[in-house]
Amino acid sequence: MAETADGYDSPRHDGVYIFGPSFHSAAHAAIPSWRGQLELTDVIQKLLGGGKRVEAREMRWWAYHGLISELLDGNRLLLDRLTDQREGVSVHDNTIEGRVAISASARMECTTIRGPAIIGPGARLADAYIGPYTSVGRAALVRGAEIENSIIMAGAEVKDLATRVADSVIGEGAVVNRNFRLPRVLELAVAYGSTAMLGWTG
Repeated sequence: MAETADGYDSPRHDGVYIFGPSFHSAAHAAIPSWRGQLELTDVIQKLLGGGKRVEAREMRWWAYHGLISELLDGNRLLLDRLTDQREGVSVHDNTIEGRVAISASARMECTTIRGPAIIGPGARLADAYIGPYTSVGRAALVRGAEIENSIIMAGAEVKDLATRVADSVIGEGAVVNRNFRLPRVLELAVAYGSTAMLGWTG
């Protein structure tokens, strides 16, 4: 590699990067861009300018994971390659269809799973529907809820929802639930840069 360019609109070198210790000194020397961010392309250019060798290997697919849609696309790509792994998983009172990978330490009760889907270690599912292209992370809880084409990260909780969750990413340790107190209100704790899409049910 001899030169870099910011390639979001027409990517030329996006993908997975592996750097040695010299990356840190180059990062300290780089100047933030007009967006106020330290651009990876600028750091790579610093390495090249300092005589370091940077190699690139072509890949068939890439995604810019600053976008929820791209993260979900990556999840779909990985789940399309999923092999069925459910050894030691109890199917009592549960329905499992399609290709699924379920950790032996996951616990399920009265749950339907339609693959491709993955259920991580220690995850707990009760009275739940897990639809295609859903990944449920380690120690996550899904109870009384329906989810599809979504990523539920480690330790997150999705509970007692009246509407199906779709095309969503629930962050690590986040809680999405419904209470039954009156008056009925919507309570949100949304982090910087987050998006909350609320659909009307009537």
